[in-house]
Amino acid sequence: MRELARIGEPVGALVRKPDAVVPGAEPVVGDLNDPAGVPFEGVTGVFLLSGYADMPGLLARARAAGVERVVLLSGGSAALADLDNAVSRYMTLSERPCGSPVWRGRPCGRGRSCRTRCGGCRSCGRAGGGEVRVQYPDVPAACVDPGDIAAVAVRALRGGHEGRIYD
Repeated sequence: MRELARIGEPVGALVRKPDAVVPGAEPVVGDLNDPAGVPFEGVTGVFLLSGYADMPGLLARARAAGVERVVLLSGGSAALADLDNAVSRYMTLSERPCGSPVWRGRPCGRGRSCRTRCGGCRSCGRAGGGEVRVQYPDVPAACVDPGDIAAVAVRALRGGHEGRIYD
């Protein structure tokens, strides 16, 4: 949102409460779990997280209102298509109705959660050198900085990446 505003793009942020304040964006009242009430008119691009109750209805409503680009932030679990796993299930089901106009980003391991587990380390640059405790310490995984995810999403929202999936 901040990056879009910085480059001069108009930004709206969907909020549930009419008195919400969103720095750098115009608050727009709606609920993504109720697609019929989302005011998509005049919107050209939408950034979504996975897991809304009626993703097919939400995407159909967006397309009917003229939304040209949808960026869906999912995760690596979507590729597994394991409907018995709760995380994989909601990501997989969120991606199924997407179709080709939707860009799907699947970062594995978001950096902010990695950085908040400790007092700092060389890789994230925070001071403090705290201890990091993880559930599977022998599984190699690289964290992706949320700022990098945002930068890629902005590029996708501006066009040229429709129908692609980036892991």
